[in-house]
Amino acid sequence: MINKIMPVLDASAILNAFPFKFGDEQYYTVHEVTDELKDFRARAILEAGINSGKIKVLMPSEGSVEKTRKLSGKTNLSETDIKVIALALDLGEELWTDDFSMIKVAEKLGIKSSGVLFREP
Repeated sequence: MINKIMPVLDASAILNAFPFKFGDEQYYTVHEVTDELKDFRARAILEAGINSGKIKVLMPSEGSVEKTRKLSGKTNLSETDIKVIALALDLGEELWTDDFSMIKVAEKLGIKSSGVLFREP
């Protein structure tokens, strides 16, 4: 059995990971990410994903948000970043982001993460 790809996306993943695989794959993000995407191309990608049912917009649990906020410490993560990480924690899915601060916090929470354009050595 092949594992289905079901990552949680931050804004950079939506901006930089196009084209997504729209087969059996499922992607997740939070409402705040949809608000961050102002660029026409990024909005079109997001809307196509949502309309096709491949990108689901969900809300993380308050418990995971608080846990992520506490572990984020002085990293200057935005509330959107915290919610994206918290959603990955809730779902037990991989986080896709190019934000190294988000990757570090995700690691502390035991969340697997992948850069989209940039990868750590």
